[in-house]
Amino acid sequence: MADPKWTRKEFLRLTAAAALSGVLPARAAAPVSDVVVIGGGLAGLTAARRLVESGVDDVVLLEARPRVGGRTVNLSIGGGHVVEGGGEWIGPGQDRIAALAEELGVPTFSAFYEGKTTYDIQGVVS
Repeated sequence: MADPKWTRKEFLRLTAAAALSGVLPARAAAPVSDVVVIGGGLAGLTAARRLVESGVDDVVLLEARPRVGGRTVNLSIGGGHVVEGGGEWIGPGQDRIAALAEELGVPTFSAFYEGKTTYDIQGVVS
């Protein structure tokens, strides 16, 4: 049998299932004082922030990369220019992320969809 490679999402799903099934000890009566948030993307940062706001004594955020932001990232293309390289799009129905951007003061703008589109990704034009 091959060694399983668990994603963070799969690990959290299995941990939650174990807790709900009674495999892990329950601490429902005790107040929450220490929490570890795995992942410094927008969801992890929001979770950590809300935990602190709700009075959790100690919140630790673990992130594998040397920066936070997850899939939201700016990439330098030289000459002082920057291009978005990740989760920069908010589509129809993604009201919660749009509300979070507004709450945090992250500016947004409408995308231009008219006319022909050209994508140049590392020299491959489509």
